[in-house]
Amino acid sequence: MTSHTESHWVVLKFGGTSVSSVSNWKNIAAVIRERLAEGLHPVVVHSALSGITDRLEQLVTKALTGEWEPVMEQIERRHVDLVRDLGLPLSVELERHFVELRKCAAGIQLIGEVSARLRARVMAVGELMATRIGAAYLAHEGIGVQWLDARTMLHAEDRQGASERANYLAATCNFEPDPALQQRLAAIGKVLITQGFIASDAAGDTVLLARGGSDTSGSYFAAKLGARRLEIWTDVPGMFTANPRAVPGARLLKALDYDEAQEIASSGAKVLHPRCILPAKQYSIPIYIYATQMPDVPGTVIMAAQRRGGARVKAVCTKKGITLISMETLGMWHQVGFLADAFAVLKAHGMSVDLVSTSETSVTVSLDPAANTLDGRAVEALVEDLSRLCRVEVIGPCAAVSLVGRNIRATLHRLGEALEIFEEQKIYLVTQAANDLNLTFVVDEEQGDRLVQRLHDTTVKMLPRIGSSARPGNRSMASGARQRRTACRGGRSVGSSSSAWRVSTAALTFTIAQRSSAPRTTCSRWAASASSSTPPRRTQIPSCCGPWQPGAWPFECVSRGEVERVFEAVPGLDRGKILFTPNFAPRAEYEWALGQRIRVTVDNLYVLRAWGALFRDQEILVRMDTDTAGDTMITCALRACIPSSASRCSN
Repeated sequence: MTSHTESHWVVLKFGGTSVSSVSNWKNIAAVIRERLAEGLHPVVVHSALSGITDRLEQLVTKALTGEWEPVMEQIERRHVDLVRDLGLPLSVELERHFVELRKCAAGIQLIGEVSARLRARVMAVGELMATRIGAAYLAHEGIGVQWLDARTMLHAEDRQGASERANYLAATCNFEPDPALQQRLAAIGKVLITQGFIASDAAGDTVLLARGGSDTSGSYFAAKLGARRLEIWTDVPGMFTANPRAVPGARLLKALDYDEAQEIASSGAKVLHPRCILPAKQYSIPIYIYATQMPDVPGTVIMAAQRRGGARVKAVCTKKGITLISMETLGMWHQVGFLADAFAVLKAHGMSVDLVSTSETSVTVSLDPAANTLDGRAVEALVEDLSRLCRVEVIGPCAAVSLVGRNIRATLHRLGEALEIFEEQKIYLVTQAANDLNLTFVVDEEQGDRLVQRLHDTTVKMLPRIGSSARPGNRSMASGARQRRTACRGGRSVGSSSSAWRVSTAALTFTIAQRSSAPRTTCSRWAASASSSTPPRRTQIPSCCGPWQPGAWPFECVSRGEVERVFEAVPGLDRGKILFTPNFAPRAEYEWALGQRIRVTVDNLYVLRAWGALFRDQEILVRMDTDTAGDTMITCALRACIPSSASRCSN
């Protein structure tokens, strides 16, 4: 059998956001051409368009009440619009899928119920439609491509005793290397495009691999083909020390071993589905994570550990919506079989337990909504049956905040300051993973985000640098400036004499020069929440360009939704008083913000290189990493002076 290091197969999995815009499809086509130029044989696996899986679930629900037509129209319009934007004709295959969905919805309405088998059939159409569009676009771009049905290649395992719902909606597949499949696909001699999320069972029925199943599909294909590598293309360039959208100081983790990545993914990081790691680990296939909108930015690589380092906290993660079930009875004391009886009840209700904490008279378990249906009726039925064994208390919603890293037990002596954070919090459960990779605290859900920020500050930032800062992407502007060894002066070029960027003031040089000796200044600004039910909240944000003055930017927003929330909450606000600081945003979001005349922060070199013309003659802010662990980044104003003939930023 050919070693994966000698294999010509490469599996590229693209998420729903990645396949939902023209700009991303152009990047996808460019990436495929690069892989072909490397002499590789690409297999593209991708999801439904972003939001379509949710729409299909709504279609099923609305069909039960006969109100499904508006949802169906939204699904059709979304696909027709993308086809039009890509410059493609509406295909016969896509129209057939529309007809199939309408027939299924009408059938559900007629009989007034929906089986797990029919639900799986409806949900699978999202991937089938999206890949038809993707294959047509690649062919339109002159790339030889063959569309394949994943259900002819991935087959669900027979799980005796599993419920019908689990078999149809949360299937698992065999992923042993398949020489016959490799030979059959190699004979096609084209780029192959197929679906994530779906497979078939022994009867030929469609089954699903549960939410996040496209990552798992990509890993299954990589294992069966003995691929050289698996590439996961998403909307962020890798795994981070925390959620970069919630923790500005989060850093990109450039390299992880399989166990570390598994633990971070299982603890709440949504970049990678935990189930996708096992097939790659079993056959030592490296996993690379990239951002589709920034294809030139190196991301995270996951592979077998080359060497074991010392103890270290690598990430702080959180999972929300956790429900705790506390079971208490004095009869537990020295009673044989109580846990077996309690867990038998949980199994009978199809509940998967995540965390467990026990004492002489009580046991508390956590139920993760990602793995369980936690509606009110399901929880009430569970409590009713457990109450026959003991006194039961339901606690929630909670957040599970986890410190993830290598040899966690050996870091406990350094966590004193971090653990002081919990002096003012109520902790419902504490667990330390048996594999020594995880220390988890379960607290009230509303405390989750704040605790992640504070724990990150005291456990990750205090350690030596382990990756790049999240806000400047993988390569910060500061590091680029250091490599060029040129000074920043007011009104002079930054970098070489041919630079397209000029600094409009001397503030940049002054701020960097004074950083080590000047005291830190903070100002009260306002951060906005995209949720319409949450008012803007006050926060302390470090000010690196001088003390805050009345009338300075009072709102900092990280997404278009947050900006629109500010417009709604503060009618008539001067738009120049909004600071828009997106993370890994697509070009369209920057373009929209500039059109709204709000102040825009650029936080990575890719944006300037790829979309330089977009910022021509615009005054923008740039965020720079000083390369000081635990320090705050510098933000300064620049004037983009791009020559009219330039289409890309040269610096």
